[in-house]
Amino acid sequence: MKICFITDHKFSTDGTAYYSGGGLPARMLLRYVRQGSELLVVGRRSRAGNTTLASAPQISFHLLKAYNAPQDAFLHGAALRRELDSCISRADGVILRIPSVLALVAIGVCRRRGKPYLLEICGSAYDSFRWHGDLTGRLAAPVLERYTRRAVAASRWTLYVTQSYLQNNYPSHPQARTLACSDVALAVPPASVLDERLAHISRADFSLRPVRCGQIGNASVPYKGYRIMLLAMRNLRRLGIHVEYHIVGGGDSSALSAQARTLGVGDSLVMHGKMDHECIGDFMQEMDIYVHPSFQEGLPRSIVEAISYGVPCVASNVGGIGELVQEGYMHSVGDSDKLATDLLRLIQDKQELKEVATRNFNHAKVYYPEVLDARRSKFYDAFFQTCNTPTIRK
Repeated sequence: MKICFITDHKFSTDGTAYYSGGGLPARMLLRYVRQGSELLVVGRRSRAGNTTLASAPQISFHLLKAYNAPQDAFLHGAALRRELDSCISRADGVILRIPSVLALVAIGVCRRRGKPYLLEICGSAYDSFRWHGDLTGRLAAPVLERYTRRAVAASRWTLYVTQSYLQNNYPSHPQARTLACSDVALAVPPASVLDERLAHISRADFSLRPVRCGQIGNASVPYKGYRIMLLAMRNLRRLGIHVEYHIVGGGDSSALSAQARTLGVGDSLVMHGKMDHECIGDFMQEMDIYVHPSFQEGLPRSIVEAISYGVPCVASNVGGIGELVQEGYMHSVGDSDKLATDLLRLIQDKQELKEVATRNFNHAKVYYPEVLDARRSKFYDAFFQTCNTPTIRK
């Protein structure tokens, strides 16, 4: 059996192996591999040198020549369809990750070829393209939102990474097989983590040291809401509260650093750059509060990781964040005043910090691999059974 996995995600290669920017490591791609099967990953080519290994046995890659940005679907549409057809024609089934212009084009190819396909709904199409960062994305957002709704409504196999948010935005076909299951690949923390977090809170003396707030995200992606946090930090500094902002992730941080200096908090921005996934747990344990003032999300894996370590979280109310963070600690998109208020409430009340930490740690258990993996595998296995043939096509 040969399965084709199509995504807008960017991969780089050194000629022998393929690398992800972090979002699709090998351990996640192996979810689609079964004994005797082959997975062809179709994605975009990254010009940056990614560092997270995506290659693994039974997985091959095709990085598109005709598609790099959303406008290429219109500028090079015929070439893109031919390229996708070459990949899809050799597959027994196709998995499409949405939101994605590429996935919308590929659906048409799947239908013409009579190939079974499964949609993974990982976020809002409108938000994703609205906050893409340029005029093209903002103009395309409502159109792509409409096409995405139609695509999901027609799909017979649909996986949602949220419990309700994306289901409400993108209703499935009445006869569709569906599953609500996060795509997070969570490393289960030691049982002692909650006790260590509560002790961390007890020891913390914010009159002697800054409050350490952390976030994971690409530093060059403005829709992650970094400026909103910088504004909240400025507000808190005026009240005599010193907050350090620790950011983990790749990307060019020069513009972000310049913003921090302009707002008078440049001395409190700490850029860690890329970090091995194995080190994320240590990072979370050093933070007092995790912040996520993003403008668009599906179900953020970084928040799931944070709450699994009992870290109190404050975040915007977009996407499926409401399924992870308590309502009282969410703010509307761009509301730096509310973010500052939420942080202040936690900073000034250690008992509240402990209660939120305990709630987060316990809530994260529904995202443990032992809960998600079996349900996810059963769903994919049922889809694979509908694919045309159990043998690999040449």
